[in-house]
Amino acid sequence: MAVNNVFYGSDTIVQAGYESRVNGNNNWIPSTAANPPGFGSTISGTSPGFVDTLLRDYYLSSASLCRNAGSNSPIYLDGAGVSHSGVPVSEYVRHVNSATRASDCCLDLGAYEYGTALPNQPPFVSAGPNQTVTLETGASLSGAIRDDGLPNPPAMVTTTWSTVSGRGTVTFGNANATHTTANFSRAGTYVLRLTARDSALSDFDDVTIVVTRH
Repeated sequence: MAVNNVFYGSDTIVQAGYESRVNGNNNWIPSTAANPPGFGSTISGTSPGFVDTLLRDYYLSSASLCRNAGSNSPIYLDGAGVSHSGVPVSEYVRHVNSATRASDCCLDLGAYEYGTALPNQPPFVSAGPNQTVTLETGASLSGAIRDDGLPNPPAMVTTTWSTVSGRGTVTFGNANATHTTANFSRAGTYVLRLTARDSALSDFDDVTIVVTRH
């Protein structure tokens, strides 16, 4: 049973051969995906309206079609056949555990309810796309961060580039800037990490750089 979900990132909604075992309603799927035969009241589109997929911020934007599109009284049966409410009472908060999930009138699709007041979260971080570069030129790193402004008053967010793995040493133009350069002592595959921290919490994202001799 799939109710009030957002299926994003793949056109495979149900594994082939299992379509008859799955049913549900009030789900979002990509417009390029086939709607499973057991799904009703499905919404489809090119994007579910996340705030920022680059930064892996999967909260809903104000214009998202997933807002107020959920079933308000989902029911499921446990292994003994007893009926239970499937209305979510909490939602995940990154690295903090959970927060109460409220509803302004109708449930939203997906993991998060729009407008829920949340405690401080770590900054959202992107280390940018993977790259293949030459040893002579090095890499131009294009990181990005965004913070929620908590704790209050907001603390300055600090960022640091570091080397997770690689055959040689890495020299950063400015290890504390989101946009900087990286030069490598030898060819090979390197994993670089961008870490961002507010005064209380931190998060990171990794990027893989393949360095060739030509």
